[in-house]
Amino acid sequence: MNRDRLRKLVDAVFAEHIVWSLLIILVVIGVIVEPVFLSIGNLLNILSHAAPTAMMVFGMALLLMLGRIDLSLESTFAIAPIAANIVVLRLLPGFPGFMTIFVAIIIGLLIGLFNGFLAVKLKVSDFLVGLSMLLFLRGLVKFFIPEGMYNLPESFTFLGSARLFKGTLSLMIIVLFFVVFTLHFFTRQRPFGRKVLATGSNREAAFIGGINISRIQITAFCLSGVLAAFGGILTAGRQLSVTNGMGEGAILQVLAAVVLGGIVMTGGKGTIIGALGGAILLQTLENILTLSGVNPFLQDAVFGFILLAAIVFQGMRSRKVTR
Repeated sequence: MNRDRLRKLVDAVFAEHIVWSLLIILVVIGVIVEPVFLSIGNLLNILSHAAPTAMMVFGMALLLMLGRIDLSLESTFAIAPIAANIVVLRLLPGFPGFMTIFVAIIIGLLIGLFNGFLAVKLKVSDFLVGLSMLLFLRGLVKFFIPEGMYNLPESFTFLGSARLFKGTLSLMIIVLFFVVFTLHFFTRQRPFGRKVLATGSNREAAFIGGINISRIQITAFCLSGVLAAFGGILTAGRQLSVTNGMGEGAILQVLAAVVLGGIVMTGGKGTIIGALGGAILLQTLENILTLSGVNPFLQDAVFGFILLAAIVFQGMRSRKVTR
């Protein structure tokens, strides 16, 4: 009996909390590879670097809970802060700098709304919509700023650059956990979250149950666009500039993070806390690889392998549950 209980406990840990189990293993490896890994400064550095990408991860998590996907988040991540700065700095000189944040968020909202309308109302494949928008928006980014924009308003960059407690704590870390708390509350404690999971589990049953499945899906697309834009704002603040390479190729890491975080790609299951764990896990891995001096190109291969392993594990889990 004790052996059966132990086996069930181990299965539960690896099935429901695999991301945190892997994170603990990574921390142990990090300490062995480089003792400085466990310093407070390095751990805070991991969290602050994870924050911008985590915003895209949260947006993708909401969509995958619905059984949807948006590959264009990495381009929204770039074009929202870039277009906002072009509008405010070049077209509206003298406009308050902090308004750039609101303009960027509105741009992200509109992109998400457009993607959601095509995918939900016109029933175009959300995969193809996301892929097309990814290329289209990235092309616009490179057209508008061949290199980058610098000397951005301090009121725009402060979210990503400000440091508290005599420079020891990045404001981005506080912003990260505020967003996590807010999203976790609305997805676990409010009807919105129950509707998302119900729609992702079975759209027909959710519709019969009185859920406006079109509205809930378009809302998720809009939120994902806003979160991607907000992640771009944080990155622009951290580097004190906007460049045409912001977020390029990040969609691989985003997908890996959400899958490792326990979000099922077919919809109906997942949590924001799990998505956070996935984002921190990948950033921790990148930190360890960097400290170890691993070639950056090999890091991409590692992320790709981890994504494949996570998808295989998720498939095995699903078959086991079905049985």
